[in-house]
Amino acid sequence: MLNRCKSAWALVFLFSFVLSGCLKPSYSKMSLPIRKERAAGNPEKALELLSRTSLPEEEKNRLLYHIEAGLLYHLTGNYSESNKFFENAEWISDEMYTRSLSQEAAALLTSETILPYRGEYFDYLFVNYYKMLNYLYLGMFESALVEVRRINYKLSLFEEDAAMLHWLTGMLHRASGEESSALIEYMKAYRAYKETYPEKYGISLPESLKKDIAVFSRESRLPRIKEFPKDIRESYSPPKDYGSAIFIVETGLAPMKYAVHINADIPQHMRQEHDEVLADIYHISVSIPEYAPPEDPVRDISIRIGSENIKPDLAEDIGGLAIRKFNEKKPLILAQATARAVTKYVAYRAARGEDADDFLRVLLGSAVNIAGAITEEADTRSWLTLPGRVYVLREYLAPGDYNFNLQTISQSGRRGGEEGSFSLKQGEIKFILLRNNFTWIYDIFWI
Repeated sequence: MLNRCKSAWALVFLFSFVLSGCLKPSYSKMSLPIRKERAAGNPEKALELLSRTSLPEEEKNRLLYHIEAGLLYHLTGNYSESNKFFENAEWISDEMYTRSLSQEAAALLTSETILPYRGEYFDYLFVNYYKMLNYLYLGMFESALVEVRRINYKLSLFEEDAAMLHWLTGMLHRASGEESSALIEYMKAYRAYKETYPEKYGISLPESLKKDIAVFSRESRLPRIKEFPKDIRESYSPPKDYGSAIFIVETGLAPMKYAVHINADIPQHMRQEHDEVLADIYHISVSIPEYAPPEDPVRDISIRIGSENIKPDLAEDIGGLAIRKFNEKKPLILAQATARAVTKYVAYRAARGEDADDFLRVLLGSAVNIAGAITEEADTRSWLTLPGRVYVLREYLAPGDYNFNLQTISQSGRRGGEEGSFSLKQGEIKFILLRNNFTWIYDIFWI
């Protein structure tokens, strides 16, 4: 019997070697070259690498592929193509609203990675955020307002606040003359920054939002405007005949997930104590995802406009948001991993049978055990080309021509920056987008 068991395990390890060769690297590992090019300011190269992966052909990763490609096309300046991918992403997410029971059952015998990627709630929001920016770049303000309304609708569905998106959509509602909608969004942004963001993300009420509220309060006749504190409503007076420049600075990249593996054999003393069910060696393998700490290369940001040096406000910490939502789901993730381990052991016992001398059942049970261990894989999928943080600065300025100088200091102390210029007319709103990883992408559009 001992020789037969040795032969069985030899065949099983041969089987496991062949099976392991068929398994793909985790999504995080596969995406490292793409992230590297994205971080280096080479979105065209990142797109090329993305097209070479298996994502375009994988049904389960259709949503992931479309949101990654949509953002990369946005960074290349191909805004129409970017919106095509983001539109498809929204259709795909609607299609996948209901889960397949057969897929859920199969995941218990393998891993969560066989299930379709359905995205996080902030994925759905930032799809419309980038579509909104794309339409503004294309000069299609009415289409941008449609995306604003979609963002507002989605925010109403989630029991969460995305303060920056409330703020930005409030700006665009106000620009379109929709004062009531603007007021609602400004109020939601104000409350989020005052009540939840300091504790959850260490983000306080942005100075630029205070200015926005003050200017809006001076111009609006809506009675509810007085719900904002008087000291904020009267905190700032804009120049005469002003226009405004809105700087949006995206820094770093969203954090990556990695796999934590737990591998062990059932101890011999336990097998001896419970020899009726644990007579054979059984290998336990559990793999769960975990987030790596966010890596934002920027320690300090300032923008000089004319002779004035101003610090933009941290408006959204996407990395912190992703990690917090993940930690909220961690008990469920652990429960699912436990359920997989139990299901795989039940499958092993069914294959192994009760006859200690049945060589074929020993072989089959061992094969099921090893197959279960090898297919155990943590789901490390996430939208990896998203920025880590977003800073916002809104300045109310007299009409004229302006130069600006953006200065950054990295975590290691390295200094960087970007110079640019813009002109401003009375009533004009100019958006200036800057992306920082290791290089800058600088864009201007206006409404």
